[in-house]
Amino acid sequence: MSLITSGSSSCWPTSLKRWLIASNLSSIGRWGPNLGGTFAKVQNPPGPQQVPRALAEHYMRRSLSLLALLPLLAACRPEDVDHLENTKELAREAENFQPKRIKPAQLLQAARWAADSLVHTADPGWRAQLNERLAAGGVAAAHPFCQPEKLPAVVKLARELEATPRRELISPPRFATEADSVQATRPGQEVFVVQQPLVLLPDGPCQRCHGQVGTEVQPEDAKLLAASYPGKQLTGYQPGQLIGRWTVQLTRRGVAEFYTQKTRKIPKRRKLW
Repeated sequence: MSLITSGSSSCWPTSLKRWLIASNLSSIGRWGPNLGGTFAKVQNPPGPQQVPRALAEHYMRRSLSLLALLPLLAACRPEDVDHLENTKELAREAENFQPKRIKPAQLLQAARWAADSLVHTADPGWRAQLNERLAAGGVAAAHPFCQPEKLPAVVKLARELEATPRRELISPPRFATEADSVQATRPGQEVFVVQQPLVLLPDGPCQRCHGQVGTEVQPEDAKLLAASYPGKQLTGYQPGQLIGRWTVQLTRRGVAEFYTQKTRKIPKRRKLW
């Protein structure tokens, strides 16, 4: 069977032309000569053929509907299309805003990340503040400011994470064990709790208040601390021993938001030179 079409357009692909023609004429095959019109002419093997009138009208309407689409296809030229320059960025943003299911294990990991961010935010500011106060007025001026959870940067981050950080003292002095490692639990459906150990570091400001009395802590400072914090053993710790523990409580919403922000795709900056 040979197929001869009338008219063509260089704008639309050959595969598309073939599909339009095949979808319209392949099923009618030998009935082509009896349909009339100028859309196609089909050469068939000789032999008497009869075409029902309803079938002929049906395929004629279908041919006309396909012909009506040809001007639209011919107008699709590459130079007539406005191409966006930041398509990759738009695709990346669209992917970031798609809802994603976060698994329970991923939420626990995100809770650890969030608590770690709080602790690392508190640590440098805490030490800088203690060093400044110790240099200005010794232990008497420094110990009221040993509250890293109240630093402005920590308070701001805790509000964003919907977290409540606090510290607790561990006594008597002992070295940390594997059981004292970072632990993340989920005691309730909407609550996460992360605990991180606090270890006394050598050559740090903490030894001025928590070290050995007589060598690192002055006797008068030890008496001041005992009077200011009755019932708590604050001195007598050695470097490397466990002195306390961070406990950070977070909400499920805060953890999920933190996980989403941490795992979203951020475009890398390109070097200009």
